[in-house]
Amino acid sequence: MRDKALIAMSGGVDSSVAAFLMLKKEFDCTGAMMKLYADEHAEGIRNNGCCSLSDAEDARAVAFSLGIPFYVFNFTECFTEKVIRRSMPAPVYVCSICSENNSVVVGTEHELYSKTLTANDINLIPVEKLDTPIKAKAKIRYRQPEQPVTVRQIDPDTLHLTFETPQRAITKGQAVVLYDGDIVIGGGTIV
Repeated sequence: MRDKALIAMSGGVDSSVAAFLMLKKEFDCTGAMMKLYADEHAEGIRNNGCCSLSDAEDARAVAFSLGIPFYVFNFTECFTEKVIRRSMPAPVYVCSICSENNSVVVGTEHELYSKTLTANDINLIPVEKLDTPIKAKAKIRYRQPEQPVTVRQIDPDTLHLTFETPQRAITKGQAVVLYDGDIVIGGGTIV
């Protein structure tokens, strides 16, 4: 009997690759997503975060292509009643998760936005290093439109990015990709 793995699938690249890798390790995998908000609130989430109907469809398609079952668990009522209404005076959002001590930091919608990020494990394609800051475009999510940014290399393996406008939910561990027009000029892992 094979070990089992429940894969939290967001419809994005990271969770899709995680499912693929667990299958390669011969785990009996099942994909899942939690629905935590009502459908009428999905429009604002659809372009800015995870777990919209579109994301669920993407995750289901990946699960199907991998040959694994996929389920969406509807916790909307429970989450709204036990987390949002009882513990928070105003709507809050997950701002960060720390796996080291199993903690979740919550804040207001405004607190999700930031104009800066730092990335390491960098790869610069056209040059070996950046001697001066450059203007470029950056994406912190696959479906996100490219955003104007100033990029500064602060050491051999670290970039500091300053966006022209605040970006929603910059997430540690995700990739940031830099563009000059249609050409990828580099990227790194958000820290």
